[in-house]
Amino acid sequence: MFCPSLAIIVFSMILFVTIRLLYVNERSDPVAKKALTTRKPTFETMHQVDVPQSRNGKHRKIVTAVLADVEALAAGEAAKIPFKALNDTKENVRAALSRESKKRKLTIATAADDEFLYVWREGP
Repeated sequence: MFCPSLAIIVFSMILFVTIRLLYVNERSDPVAKKALTTRKPTFETMHQVDVPQSRNGKHRKIVTAVLADVEALAAGEAAKIPFKALNDTKENVRAALSRESKKRKLTIATAADDEFLYVWREGP
């Protein structure tokens, strides 16, 4: 048995699919894209894995040395650093010492006179 209403539905679906495919095929032509121009880098490039991950500031050597001495001090002792060894102002070195000691969770105190910077541990 053949149902005429079914034939109309099937026929209309085939017609729709055929029309749709023709429309899609007409639009499938690639749209002309702008050609990407390659640009020469201004600076030298390198792989990201080769980039150093830590910062070596200008106070790193003196701060590391001072804090190593301070950590080794007995209670009631202070490190006595001549200003000539600092290679910068006492304010800048104090600030660098403060930043690094906070990173290390080491409580320190500082004092200064005309020739020396004194650094010691505070608390237990």
